[in-house]
Amino acid sequence: MAFKGNSLNTSVRNKLFYLDNLSIIVMMIVAVYTHLHPYVPAEVLPMEFKPPVMPISYIVFVLLNIFLYKKSIPNGN
Repeated sequence: MAFKGNSLNTSVRNKLFYLDNLSIIVMMIVAVYTHLHPYVPAEVLPMEFKPPVMPISYIVFVLLNIFLYKKSIPNGN
């Protein structure tokens, strides 16, 4: 999509955009659950850090990406 995105139909491009962002949100929700699970040791987590700072920040970035994308569409679809 990064290289052929402009040649795609607008409807398909929008659906792919939202599907991609939704998949990232789902993965990050699983990551937050993993970080908060009491039986997961910090040694198996990225940077061996127990609080779910990275997954929550990615969720915020995805929501910001969706907001800016909707704002950039001329008719606001």
